[in-house]
Amino acid sequence: MDQVAPGCRVTIAYDDDPDDTDTFLLGSRELMALADSTEIEVFSPQSPLGQAITGAKVGQHVSYRAPNGRPIQVTILEVQPYRS
Repeated sequence: MDQVAPGCRVTIAYDDDPDDTDTFLLGSRELMALADSTEIEVFSPQSPLGQAITGAKVGQHVSYRAPNGRPIQVTILEVQPYRS
């Protein structure tokens, strides 16, 4: 899998600090409830980050605005189907 879609486990790197990475589940409320029993953070596809990365491919750089208005650029490092 090389393209971000809801239901995927995604790893990103922040372009201003490539050593700073996050791995999370891009998912709906149903997936959030399932993930509650795990340690993985969940982002909604409708969130600023979720909207920016949906459809992006591994290696692609994308940008979005944080809730405070600050622009953030990230690189998609890995995309996998989510398995609880």
